[in-house]
Amino acid sequence: MFTQVWRSGPLSKVQHLDPGFCEALIKLCDELEEKEGRVADDRVRKSVRSNTVFAVQHPDLCKLVQHWATVANEEAGWNFDLSGIEPLQLSKYAADQHYGWHTDIRPLAETKGLLMRKLTFNVVLNEDYDGGDFQFSWGTPSATYKKRTIPEPAMRNRGHMVIFPSFYWHRVTPVITGTRYSLNGWITGPPFR
Repeated sequence: MFTQVWRSGPLSKVQHLDPGFCEALIKLCDELEEKEGRVADDRVRKSVRSNTVFAVQHPDLCKLVQHWATVANEEAGWNFDLSGIEPLQLSKYAADQHYGWHTDIRPLAETKGLLMRKLTFNVVLNEDYDGGDFQFSWGTPSATYKKRTIPEPAMRNRGHMVIFPSFYWHRVTPVITGTRYSLNGWITGPPFR
């Protein structure tokens, strides 16, 4: 399923992130512990995801992202019942690293299913890499019918952010040269009814 993606910029109340802010977020990686990216079952599966991540425990940044998601939820007309945010994550993709087709929707184990991921936030922090394209899929990528891969051009521009329902299929193709950095997060709420 693919219907709408919210984007920062002139048509929104939320503008793109300043290049200096993006650089500061990349430099934050020097201060944080780098870990291998994990998939939904909390396992390392290099065939699905081969990048590394940094957990960002910054309350003010979380509040800012949550505000952006609230604006996106309203502007896109989703009107999801939202109540919180998971810790943010800086993602780093070096050459040949990728994240295959996946969705982000899942119940939060620590809430015993009372909360789940509802919106996904993503902003690319740099442009000095090749490959590493962010794409959506119209329909389940493993289905036998013809699928439609939809590139997300906003994700080639530093500071441009997208927010979308966490049940959308998406991926990051392998980086060819350079290193791709992005800031990711998930807005939570009670399960869909």
